[in-house]
Parts: sequence; C-alpha cells; structure tokens
Amino acid sequence: MDAIGIFNNLFKDSTVLNFAMFLIGIISLITGIVFYVKSKKIKKPTYIIRTTELVKDNVQISAKIEISYAGEKVKNLSISKLAFWNDGKEPIKLDDIPSKASIKIKIPEGYEILDFETIHQKKENNFKIHKTDNESKHTTKYILTGA
Repeated sequence: MDAIGIFNNLFKDSTVLNFAMFLIGIISLITGIVFYVKSKKIKKPTYIIRTTELVKDNVQISAKIEISYAGEKVKNLSISKLAFWNDGKEPIKLDDIPSKASIKIKIPEGYEILDFETIHQKKENNFKIHKTDNESKHTTKYILTGA
C-alpha cells in the first residue's frame, strides 16, 4: 500500500481524529483573526468631557456670599475637564490634521471660558492650547500615542 492509501485509510475510519483536525482548523482561524486585529495600525483620536456645575444662578447660597472672577460677579460657574488621547496604535502627527481644520473646542453663545490649563501630558507630546475669541485651538506636533 502506498503512502496516500495509508493516509486515506487513517482519516476514513477515525471520527475522533477528524474532529480533532476540525478543532485545530477552527482554533487556527480564530487566532489568526485575533492577531490580525491586534496588529492593525490605526489612528483613533478620542475624547471625553466631564462638567461639574459649581454655582447656579437660580440657587441662593447666602446673601453674604459672592462668587467673582477677576473682580466680576459670576452667576453660573462650572468646571469642565477634557481628556484627549489617541486610542489607536499609530501616532497622530501634525501632517495628519488638515491645515485649515485644526482641533477646536467650541462653546455655545452666552458662555465664556474664564481660564484653562493642561493638567497632565506625556513628555513625548508637544501639545499646546491657545485661547482665541471664546474658543480653544489646539496645535500639536504629536498628539498622543496609543497605549
């Protein structure tokens, strides 16, 4: 009997061996898909904003307490924290952002940004924020790299 005949007889009558080979094929397919998805190089800018209201106009605290900023009375006061990061694996470079479409934070009319600061930033990022006419413009060389 030749080698092909022996191999054919081995698989013809063995249900367990056929099932084992089927499982090995399915496991190989799944691991291939998982490794492909994990190795994909994508750029995914992501953000989240959390706002906490500190003072509301319609809530009376006390007649003796006055909230002010730079000498002017403040009726409503909120603090917002914005986190901006790259959830992808490929760094986002300045060349990836069209020159006429810089990243901006726009606020509705009737509101004003009193102050802003960068709380945390990775050393390798060159992230800068500039305030112009009631909106904050971001310019960057590298925004954030994925973890």
